[in-house]
Amino acid sequence: MKKEYVKGVLYLYPKIDKEIVYLDKLKLNLALKSMDDTSPAEEQCFNITYNCIYEKAILQNLKIVLREILSHYSEDDIKHFAYKYWRQGVPGLDTTSKKYFRKQHRLIKKLCADMVKLGYDDTWFEEQKSRIINKYVRYAIEWQQNRRGRISKKEKQSWN
Repeated sequence: MKKEYVKGVLYLYPKIDKEIVYLDKLKLNLALKSMDDTSPAEEQCFNITYNCIYEKAILQNLKIVLREILSHYSEDDIKHFAYKYWRQGVPGLDTTSKKYFRKQHRLIKKLCADMVKLGYDDTWFEEQKSRIINKYVRYAIEWQQNRRGRISKKEKQSWN
């Protein structure tokens, strides 16, 4: 499984509730905007409602699954995730040693394996046409490649 998928989900995890509220507002705005559309109203309502409900279901599902998986991790492991992905200050965590970076790498591999066990593998992520998940996965890929200085403008444009 690609680590970028798991990293994207970890970046998304604390923001899932905000993204769900955003989807509700988006649904309302799209419904109001549909007055200018001349296609049948039933089709418009179905498309707007279905897409928003589908996105919300994916996000809620991911939140439940990730919460369940993380409940089996130690408090120290959660501190590592909180510092790196959720931007929370964690007192007493040495972030400069090789041990920290090795542990981050091990935790991501373990989380990948746990998600694959539950059916959240590369195929699942590729089949989901969730704009929100893709946004955070793109962020994880971009951050990783920018850090290494290997991303080109052409690659960035191909993600949009």
